[in-house]
This record gives sequence, structure tokens and C-alpha cells, in this order.
Amino acid sequence: MRRVLAIIGVFSVLAFILAGCGGSGPGSPGSQGSEATGANIVIKAVNHNDAGFGAQGDNWDIDYIQDICDDGKPEPFGNDFASFTFVANPIDSSFTPGNLHLETYTVEFFPQDPGAPPIEKLDGFNTFTIEPTGADFESGNFMIIDVSRKVKVAGDISSGLYSPQRIPVLYDMRVTFHGQDDFGNDFSIEFTRTVDLADFNNC
Repeated sequence: MRRVLAIIGVFSVLAFILAGCGGSGPGSPGSQGSEATGANIVIKAVNHNDAGFGAQGDNWDIDYIQDICDDGKPEPFGNDFASFTFVANPIDSSFTPGNLHLETYTVEFFPQDPGAPPIEKLDGFNTFTIEPTGADFESGNFMIIDVSRKVKVAGDISSGLYSPQRIPVLYDMRVTFHGQDDFGNDFSIEFTRTVDLADFNNC
């Protein structure tokens, strides 16, 4: 009986440990490192830009095929970018945090449909400084997805290699920014959205 109770106890401890792991999928907490930097940083707004639609705001229609228009010219087509408005506030009014310097970022796509093609993670570099004053700081453009990744999704579908259940193909996109403050403390912040990829006509 004691042996059975001991085995149950071991499995209970393991279950507790495993429950604390993970959390890497979309919807995880937005930022980390505030305790070390002394500043709470959030993304206040976002503006998605592409060659066809132009500025979409926080709308995420991603065109993955370049169509030929009625006049025989190709529609506008290119990489997709996004600019972000960051706001950072001191956690403690009695402490003045250092400036926050974004250095690198990653973009990951998690297909909602098991039949959707995978999209390779994008590793990007874009240096941008945010002062922890509560003011808005609008970044320059961060590339979110390039032409080669978009064309590959379209090719994987048209060739029959992947068969998503619906078009547009839906993905959960996670953008993770990494940086350090003036004192070398690491921080990160996440932005997640559902995006859709399809052949949108921008003629």
C-alpha cells in the first residue's frame, strides 16, 4: 500500500511540474522582463502595410499570389510590413528606468487548419529605442512575411502537397520583440493576431 502511495506521489509531482511548462503558443503573456527593467511596455497600436492594400491598420489580409490585371500589368505585390506604437511606463514612480532598446524580433505562424502549409519562422533585426515616459513611440516598419514565404504557401497548396479545409488559410501569427535596457537587462514583448492568406485581387 505504501509503495502504491509513493508512486502516486511521484506522478503527482511530475504532473505539477509539467503543468508549469509550455505556454509557447499564441495567447501567452505579452511581455517579460518588466521586473528587471522597471518599466511596463505595451503595444498600443499596429499598422499592417503591403504593396497591394497599402495601410491596413490592424487588419491582416495577406495576398500570396500576384495576379495579372485586365490591362496586362501585374498587380502590386511584395513583402508585408507592420509598424507598431509602443508605450512604456515606469512600474515604480520612485525609480527612473533606463531606455528600452529593441534589437531583434521573430515572426512565427501557427496554422489553425492541420491541412495548411507550414511557414518558416522569420528572424529579423530592427533597432528601435523606447523611452519609459508614457509617451507613444511609433516604430519604423518591421517585415512580417516576405514574398518567398507567401509564394511557397500558394505553391504548396496548388501542387496538392497541402490541402487546407478553407481559403483564406488562417494562421495565428506571433511577433516577439527582444531587447535590453540601458543597464543590460533583457526584456521581450509579444504581439499575436490571426492572419489570413489567400489570392486577394489588388488590381
